[in-house]
Parts: sequence; structure tokens; C-alpha cells
Amino acid sequence: MVEALFFSGGMLKMVQRHRHYPILLSLLSGIFFWLSWPPNRLAPLLLVVFVPLLLILRHVEKHRYQRPYWTFYKYTYWTLFLWNLTTTWWVAYSTMAGAIFMLFCNTFCMSLPLPLFQFTTRHLGKNVGYIALLAYWVSMEYMHLRWELSFPWLNLGNGLACWPEWVQWYAYTGALGGTVWILVANLLLFHFLSSKKTTTQLRLGGIAGFWIVLPMLISYYTYWNYEEQGKGVEVVVMQPNINPYTGEFVDMGTTFSAQERVARFIALSEIQLSEETQFLVWPEVAIDGLFDEQLMNEYSLIHQLVNFKRLHPQLSLLVGLNSLVGYGNEKVTKTARFSHRYGYYDIFNSALFVDDQGTLATYHKSKLVPGVELVPYLYNLEVPKGLAPDTRGRLSSLGIQDRPSVFFNQRGTGIAPIICYESVYGDYLTDFVRMGASLIFSMTVDGWWKDTPGYQQHFHYTRLRAIESRRSVARSALKGISAFINQRGDILQAAHYQDQAAMRYTLRANSALTFYVQHNNYIASTMLWTSLVLIIGAILSKVLARYTSEEGCNVYNTKNKHGSR
Repeated sequence: MVEALFFSGGMLKMVQRHRHYPILLSLLSGIFFWLSWPPNRLAPLLLVVFVPLLLILRHVEKHRYQRPYWTFYKYTYWTLFLWNLTTTWWVAYSTMAGAIFMLFCNTFCMSLPLPLFQFTTRHLGKNVGYIALLAYWVSMEYMHLRWELSFPWLNLGNGLACWPEWVQWYAYTGALGGTVWILVANLLLFHFLSSKKTTTQLRLGGIAGFWIVLPMLISYYTYWNYEEQGKGVEVVVMQPNINPYTGEFVDMGTTFSAQERVARFIALSEIQLSEETQFLVWPEVAIDGLFDEQLMNEYSLIHQLVNFKRLHPQLSLLVGLNSLVGYGNEKVTKTARFSHRYGYYDIFNSALFVDDQGTLATYHKSKLVPGVELVPYLYNLEVPKGLAPDTRGRLSSLGIQDRPSVFFNQRGTGIAPIICYESVYGDYLTDFVRMGASLIFSMTVDGWWKDTPGYQQHFHYTRLRAIESRRSVARSALKGISAFINQRGDILQAAHYQDQAAMRYTLRANSALTFYVQHNNYIASTMLWTSLVLIIGAILSKVLARYTSEEGCNVYNTKNKHGSR
């Protein structure tokens, strides 16, 4: 019955007998992943995306392939490769070499739970194996949030980003809870469709329906009854619509000097500023240049910002720029590079905060994009100039900050200055919230990828962060999409891609902590320990089976030896 879900009538038997049957299943799963992923709105397909892969495993076991592990792995790798290719191909617009490396490396990382699942199933049985698939996959996603080759863009829970009405329970589980929901639904539906007994089908159908529908009903109930919490705070965001490659204002095709550029930003922002506006947010790297943080007060551009702020005494400003910190002759950090002018120093992708008293403070982006902002584990690497002509043959990593920073205005409202890629990391964002952030300000470029699904995916992921923390979001993009998002993930107001705009909205600054913010790693910890126990158990079972088999052979040989005498 499960195959009949995808193939019908005589086609089913013909397809099952065909030598390319596993390839067809692999291709089908890859297509389901693509169609279900944002900005596509076919998220229900996520509930069956793993069913073709489970059919491949059953096919491999049934036909007793000589190399079962390799056979299953190559088909599942092909599925995950298609998923990565069809949903993240746009990375090539930013860096072709990085896109190719990311495609193969990320596919490999995502494929690791599947052979482990096959191994565990073979030695501990199917029921334990299915628990193992859940534990291994969630553990992989969690580790993918933590290491330096991190690219959690395709973590399963992110796939529901276009449907905030479905996932209000992320305030308790985070996006990893969405991963658990999707995987368990796949396993239950596979068993339901595979069962040949009517009573078993009824039982499994009821369990699957309960598992899928109940969280959605609870979520809809929460969605419609949730009331925004916190005091109102008026915020303005600005989207200048600048080409990040050329620095040109897209609507004019003109590049301005740094001072003229800031003047245009100020003029665009002032259209929306009022006497009640408490915060103004500009995008990531909005200001050109590299600023030495020890001399920050001496730059004319910074004076331009401070003088503008003085015209609006109640206003605090958050703006993106690149900054530098020198360490002299001591290599303080692993990412530090050397020059005769500064000695050892770090360059940061930074957020500059000018509070309502005119005081300056910076936050340094801590979740860096591998290959673009970070050379994982090497940090500074010499390469042939032909491979990286823009870097003069050296790839260097940006510096990072050890812990988050929360900025407060004089009224005590705390903000989380999230820079670009950091909005994908729900567990990292909880650190800001626990430190007192009652609003999330997301600064990004989102112009590297042209008009592709990339910037849309990035935008929708931010909606999940709002739900997890119950924090309203003000998002400012260099090119698109700037927006305001409320505490239940709704888009309150948004600019279109390539719009030049400034927008104003009064957001609610919530100070209450969600269950997920307080206990953000409980699912990951449970799955990591479960994975460890299952892997050890599967290995011990294999060793014990081999030992028992050898003992049996020895006894048999001994009996034959005595019998021959």
C-alpha cells in the first residue's frame, strides 16, 4: 500500500521490478524536499519526505544486496544532494567555490544519520532502529548548529517557516521540536501504509492522525488567542536598496561617497521618524569603510551619526559596519592576523549602537558564514592567487565575540542586535533574550543572491525566531526584505525586494521568557545521549553476535573432530 501512494495500478509492479526502482524513490524524495521547502508552500509534503527512503531500505533488505550499506547510502546521499542543490543553489551568486564545497560537505553531514540508522536497525531491530533514526537526525542538526562548518539552513524544523499558525508550540520546543514532529510523522505514516492488517492500520492511522493533528490544533488555538505582551516601542527600519557588489543605489545606478551615502540614509530615515520613535535600525554593513574601535569617536562618519542623533534626543540608532581591534604584538585570538601598522588585529562584522545619550557600543557577529567569513579550523590560509584573486592569495577569518551583547536605551528596553546569518540560530538567540533583550533587531544584506529563494528563506526563518522567543522583530535589509514581525510570527509590514523604503511600527517589547528560552537544549541533550547509548548498544550487539557465531563454529568443529575418531 505504501508504494501505491506514489505509483498506481500496473505501474507499481512494473516499477518495483525495474532495476532503477531505488533511483526513482530517491528522486521522488528529493523532489518532495524541494517542493516542501520555503518559499514553496507545500509544507505538508514534509510529512512523507522520508517514506521513499524507508522504502529503499526495505528494498535493499528484501533483495539481500551484497553491499547493503553502500547501496542504501548512495541512494540516500543522492536524495539529500538534490535537496541541497534545489534549495540552496543561489549560494553560487555569492561564491561559486563556497557553493560547491557547501553542497558536497553539507550533503555528507546530513547523510551520516542514515547509515547509522541502517546499522542500528540491523543489530538492534527495526523498532529500536526507528528510535535511532530520530535520535541520530536530531543530534546531527544540533551539532550542525555548533561546529565551524555549520550550515543549519536545511534543518527540518525550518521547513515550516511559512506556516506560523502550525508551529506556535516552537515557544516550548524550538525548531528542533519541528524536526521531531516531522520525523515521527514520517515513521508513523510509513508503518500505517506498510501494514497489511486492518486492525493494525486502524491503530496506526489513529496514532498518526493524533500525532499530526493535535499539535496543529493546539497551535491554531494558541495563535488565535495569543495576546501581544509588553509595552509599545516605536521603531523605524530603513532599506536603502544598494547593490552589495558595486555599492550603487539600485534605483539611481549611482555610487556615492561614504558621507553622501550616510546623508541619504539620514534623509530617507527622517521621513518616518517621529517624536515617539525610540529606535532606528540600518542594515548590515550600511556604512562603508573599516573603523578602528579605539579611535571610533574620531571618525567624521561617526560624528555625522552622533550629530544626527542629537536632533532626536529620544532616539537610539543601530547600524552595521566593519570594525577593527588591534592587539599589538600579542596574538590574542585564533583569528588574529598581522600587519606592521596594528600588529595582531581582528576585523569584525559589527553592529554599532548609538544610544539616546550618544554613547557608542559595538557587537561583533559571532555566527559566521563558513568559507565567506570564516576559514573553519584554519582561520588564515594561503591559497593560489588564481583561486582567490580578490584576497591576494590569502583567506582570512573574521573575528567573533565570545558572548552576546544586549543594548539598552535609557528607558530600559533591551535589544538583540542579530547580524544576518545569526537569525538561523534559534538556540544562540536565546542567549540574548536571557540577557534582557525584549526586542530582536535583525540586520542583513540579502542582496548577494539576487532575486532567488535565498533571501526569502532567510526572511521566513526569522519568523520562527519570533515564535520561539515571543519577541517582536524589526528587520532591516540592505536590499530586501525589511519588515516588522510580531510575537506569533505574523508579518506586520514588509518592503518588497529592491524597494527603497523606511517604515515605522510600534512593536511590543516582551520581557517574559518562554519555556524554550529557559530550557533551549533539552531536546538536543536527550537525543545526543540516546544516540550515544544506541551506537554503543549496536556495536556491542554486533560484537556479541560475532563472538557467539565463532563459539558455535568452534563447538561444531570440535564435535566433527571427535566424531571422525
